[in-house]
Amino acid sequence: MKDNIKIITLLVMLFTVVSKVTGFVREQIIALKYGASNTADIFMTAFSIPVYISNIIGGIIISVFIPLFVEVEKKEGLQNAKEFASRLFTFLTSVLFILLIFLLLGNSYLEKWLFGENIDTPVLMFILPVTFFMSISIFFTSYLNANKKYVLPQFSSIVMNVAFIAIVFLLSSNIYILLLASIISSILQLLYLYWTIVKQGFRPKLQFKFDSKLKEFLILALPIFLGSMSVQSFTIFDKIFAKNLPEGSISSLGYAQKLTQLPMGIIATTISTIIFSKLAEYVATKEYKLINNTLFNGLKVTTIITLPLVLMFYIYSEAITEFIYGRGAFDNKAINLTVEAMKMYSLGIIGSSLTMIISRVFLSSKRVKIVVLSNIGSAIVNVILAFFLVKFYGHKGLALANSIAYTLNFLVLFTIYFIEQSKEHIIKQYVVLIAKVIAVTTCMCVFMNYSLKLVNNSYVYLICFAILSCLLYLVLCIFLRIVTIKDLKIQSKEQGESV
Repeated sequence: MKDNIKIITLLVMLFTVVSKVTGFVREQIIALKYGASNTADIFMTAFSIPVYISNIIGGIIISVFIPLFVEVEKKEGLQNAKEFASRLFTFLTSVLFILLIFLLLGNSYLEKWLFGENIDTPVLMFILPVTFFMSISIFFTSYLNANKKYVLPQFSSIVMNVAFIAIVFLLSSNIYILLLASIISSILQLLYLYWTIVKQGFRPKLQFKFDSKLKEFLILALPIFLGSMSVQSFTIFDKIFAKNLPEGSISSLGYAQKLTQLPMGIIATTISTIIFSKLAEYVATKEYKLINNTLFNGLKVTTIITLPLVLMFYIYSEAITEFIYGRGAFDNKAINLTVEAMKMYSLGIIGSSLTMIISRVFLSSKRVKIVVLSNIGSAIVNVILAFFLVKFYGHKGLALANSIAYTLNFLVLFTIYFIEQSKEHIIKQYVVLIAKVIAVTTCMCVFMNYSLKLVNNSYVYLICFAILSCLLYLVLCIFLRIVTIKDLKIQSKEQGESV
């Protein structure tokens, strides 16, 4: 069983890496053709609306639907779980359709709010339908995850990114091509996921029936909606605060965020996706020791892999940015803006990654209020800090506010969980582990920094950077293995059972 989980995790991580690589190529194509320009700023601001809405809906679906689906399947069978999924699909499509109509009717007011008077292209009219396609795609992905199908949904992102890349690369460079690419790529992703779930034996039907399970979903969804709306407001408020900053500030924030979200996208998303359904299963069967072991293994692996990446992203931000984006319309000004934002975003990688992991243990047990209140508090901190920091540090202040808010969110959830569990020995083990990882990682990064300063040729620099990064990763993986075995022996001795 453990071997199967390891294989699935590796496969999911592999496809996630491919998905993120194609996502990078997508950003590179935008950077190549548009750089940090006004057109790029407008597109990224417009595209933040469907991302904002679909992420809110996705947060609700992933957090509430999966535990409820697993619960219905365990108690009432797979067929009843599918019926519940169909009723939720009907409700979701109806809500999205109504929301889309309202947004289209208020299109002109929304554009003035986001862009001011300096826009003559009805970009939102084209981009808003993408909200519907992306949200339904998230529902289909959640259904597959609830049925322990993790690899197939990851391929849908690859389909979406490849379609976007092909359209933007082959056609002329203007805002309408970016909008067209967004629409077509999101439709193709939705069609692929629909074909996938049909092959898995689920064909969603329109069932207008409001039952007790759907009522329970809505009760649990309301606080998640408030929390997700607060967290996802980061993306909108950043665009609003930055609209009066110099040209290229918004797009440089977007480029930097894509780079620094790589660890969370590959590592934290993979781990949290797999452990979430397991946590929901353990909660349903009341296996509390397995819940703790699953959570701590997820936290340990995430910390050990992401911490060195934080230091590398901060120290080598200029080399990474130049290597990834530095061509075409992406000039020195764009590189400098992106590097400044990247350093600030890198400080929040650990917080955002661990928040994704630890929140799953609360959501799997339906204690959504804790996560919601923490998210709302984090959002308030972010907005307040962004309001003041943007005045002194420009777009860097927005990135720094985001990193501080994510870190505080994790610390709050971390503290609440361990106070509830009263596992002081586990706290000690985890803190000692983090201290060891920080010491080892810092020493390796200092060694890498001095070694790379001796290299003058840029190509040799990058090759050495890649080799030393791989060696660092290998050392930390070996270190992880040693620590994990030691911790398991301690747990076995204390709990009087084999792990």
